[in-house]
Amino acid sequence: MNGTIFQLKYGSHRNIALQKDWNEHGANNFTIDILEKLEYDKDDSKMDYSDDLEILKAIWEEKLMKENMKFYNE
Repeated sequence: MNGTIFQLKYGSHRNIALQKDWNEHGANNFTIDILEKLEYDKDDSKMDYSDDLEILKAIWEEKLMKENMKFYNE
């Protein structure tokens, strides 16, 4: 999160739409939070959580759209 805020603050974030809105509306009009933590398996053999992260992303995109909140895809 600190890296994201740093990039936005100095105008170097790779998401152009997010950077544009950040510049136009200012930091005080944004909230950056951890929405959910992914629980890791106790089994150390699982190293790829890509599918799990995609599912969580889809769930949160849907929740945010229902609340009329903007979701910035990268």
